[in-house]
Amino acid sequence: MRFIPHVALISCLAGAPLLGVLGCGSTAAPSTTVEDDDTGVTDEDTQAGDGSGDSTACRGLGCQCHAPADCDSGFCKVGAGGLGVCVACVPSADPAEVCDGQDNDCDGATAEASCPGQGGCQVGVCQNKQCTLKKLSDIPCSDGDACTAGDSCAAGECQASPLVCDDHNVCTTDSCDKIEGCVYLPTDVTCSDGDACSLGDACQAGVCKGSSIKDCSDANPCTDDSCTHSSGACLALPNTATCDDGNPCTVGDGCIGGGCKPGTNVCPP
Repeated sequence: MRFIPHVALISCLAGAPLLGVLGCGSTAAPSTTVEDDDTGVTDEDTQAGDGSGDSTACRGLGCQCHAPADCDSGFCKVGAGGLGVCVACVPSADPAEVCDGQDNDCDGATAEASCPGQGGCQVGVCQNKQCTLKKLSDIPCSDGDACTAGDSCAAGECQASPLVCDDHNVCTTDSCDKIEGCVYLPTDVTCSDGDACSLGDACQAGVCKGSSIKDCSDANPCTDDSCTHSSGACLALPNTATCDDGNPCTVGDGCIGGGCKPGTNVCPP
């Protein structure tokens, strides 16, 4: 453990020479050395304040420093030129940094930005030892409402546009919940599925479906029957299928032009 005479510290703080031997900020060796690294040997360092062993230079309050390790007490307050001085600091009863312009935790810096904010669009700023609120704009935010969209800060306030919950589905009722957002519930109303060939259209579990298909059969085996989905019109197109003309004396009857034509006559004249 290092021991520095109390009178020496007082002299450094006052800016006076250390008993006429060492001036504050000097790098000259003091008249006595101190064993401070528990090795039992003093004066191991040739470089003052390098932290590798016993220092032979002034490392107390008021002495020159380049980094915190160069000071045995207080902290190193470094200037613009890179060379600083060891200054005293007594931690506050509550060492948490606050907006008072002081180094409350003795780390060599004041936490001038340690001010509470009010939401995502206002931040606390420490100015002249007082916390003030700075209003923000043009940054994303959240107003906590799931029924709004495009949330953004504007002059310290989070502003947004209403969320449009329209799924363009007649088989659902559309609404918005502030927690869940858009909600779509199925209905059982009549509807149109857009297919002119389906009949009995109605909403089923949120989907419009027909209960049956339009019958376009003309009972003619020589036509292919279908329904036009866009208009619902029935079509009967001639085919070339085999058929039976009803005459037992003909064989190989076939469809021609939408009618059944007799085949070869096998009965005697």
